[in-house]
Parts: sequence; structure tokens; C-alpha cells
Amino acid sequence: MISPWSLFKESIRLFLKNFKYLLKFWLVKLLIQYPPLILVVIIAMISVAPIYSSALNLSPTSLTWLIYIAIPIAVGWIILTFRLGTASLVQAYSISANTTPTIKQLLSQGWKLTWKVFATSALEILAILGGLVLLIIPGLIFSIWFTFTISVVVAENLSGTAALKRSKQLVKGRFWKTVSYLLFPTAIIIAYSFITSAVAAAIPKPSRSVFELLFSIVTWPFGLVSLIYSFLVYREFKKINISPS
Repeated sequence: MISPWSLFKESIRLFLKNFKYLLKFWLVKLLIQYPPLILVVIIAMISVAPIYSSALNLSPTSLTWLIYIAIPIAVGWIILTFRLGTASLVQAYSISANTTPTIKQLLSQGWKLTWKVFATSALEILAILGGLVLLIIPGLIFSIWFTFTISVVVAENLSGTAALKRSKQLVKGRFWKTVSYLLFPTAIIIAYSFITSAVAAAIPKPSRSVFELLFSIVTWPFGLVSLIYSFLVYREFKKINISPS
């Protein structure tokens, strides 16, 4: 198997290679997500304002705007955000496979997989929490068994218990190897954070804010790199366990 370090380097290479592609989709998500959110905030402010300020010449009945317009829009926004998040998973998987679907295709595939991802994620969380409630150790074991669950949903179009079983199958016989692959990027991020925090503490206050801003900008890509890395690890484990049971 390819080492965690090699896979991590490959995830960085893929991130840099597809930076414009990732940035383009990120901007599209912003354009889709934020207008409804801004509208909800405006309606909420107009609706609630009369309660707190009698100086405003608005009727308290404007609360109906909050109930019948703002709340449905907010619920729709939450669903939309989840679907865009699923599309981001599709994009990360596609990049790990060296393919670049169009933005339209990403949104379409994300739309189709949303409920599968949601339902399977909920099932995975319940299983892990159930294990933690029992004796803690079973919950930790379940979290490793089911670590590839979302990758399986996106890549193999399985869902529910089928996705959980498939993830467990990929981990079977490689439990501690799976743990080492999963912890590798976390260890890098912790080490990076520790070093930058130490450097920031040594910098005079006037210049520290500039350094912290640069640190935040540099840290941002870690999420995407880690996501691409997780799919690369899944693909690597899949090579040695190709057919589902």
C-alpha cells in the first residue's frame, strides 16, 4: 500500500492542480447560499424590531412574516447547504480520481446523493453513539469500522446499512493500519498549529494580528486537502478489497 505521507503529498498536489476548479465551485456555493440567508436576516429583523422598539412605525403582526416566510426560507437554506456540502464531497472524490465534472454535474450529483448521505450519516452517528453509551470502546471501534461510510455512499452509490457493512469490509484485517492512515493528517495539523502558535507568541503584538491572518489563510486549504486525502485512502483500501460482499 502507498504510505500515508505519499497519499498526503498527492492530496496536496491534486489540491494545487485543481485550485481554480475548487475556487470556482466555492464561489458558486457562496452565490447560491448567501442571498437566501441575507433575505432571512432582513425579514427577521423587520419582524422582530417592533417588539423591541416602539419608535418604529411597524405592526407586531409583522411577526407573521417571520413565521410564514423567513422560517420556510431558513429551512430551505439548511437543506440547500447540505446539498451543496454533498456536491463538495462529489468534487473531492472526483479530484481524487483525476476527473473534473462540470459545476452543473457536481450540483446534479450532489442533489441525487443528498438524502443518501444524510440518512447514512445519521445511521453512522447513531451506531457510534450507541457504542459509546455502552462501554466507550465499542463506539471507538465503530468509528474506525465506519470511517469509509460516506466515501462508499459517494463512490459506490450504496446507502444505509449496506454502506456501513461495506466500510467495515474495507477495514477488516487492517484496523490499526486504518487508524494510522486516519491519524496522519490530524498529526500534521496539530504539529503545524503548535509551531505557528509558538511563533505567534514570540511576535510583538502590533505584528501578531498580521501573522494570525496569514496563518488563517494558510490553514483554510487543510480542510479540502484532508477531504481529498480521505478519498485517496478509501481508493487505496479499495484496491486490496475490490468486490463488496
